[in-house]
Amino acid sequence: AWIDPLIERLEAFDEKYESINLDPSPTGKVKRVFANKCIRCHGNGVSKGGFGGMEDLEALNKSKFVNLEKPTESQLYLLSYNKKMPPTLREALSEEELQTILDWIQERKE
Repeated sequence: AWIDPLIERLEAFDEKYESINLDPSPTGKVKRVFANKCIRCHGNGVSKGGFGGMEDLEALNKSKFVNLEKPTESQLYLLSYNKKMPPTLREALSEEELQTILDWIQERKE
């Protein structure tokens, strides 16, 4: 009986993230980057450094951290590009992940 709740939680987790892993759009790709590199410190109620809510892409898109007119000047992009976030170099975003963030910001502009 104790295992049933655990199985339910695992199934819910799989359902939540399966759609993220299959979505090839810029939004789907940026969700994967954020889930892998950002959410644990800046999402789901956690707001290290006073910045949280990264799981809400619409709110993030409207925030001061995203510059739709000049995507490469977005704080969200620059902090990652300049290797300030994530804070350890071992977890720094790859060129592909940085491009994913830019693609997502540019998609929001259109």
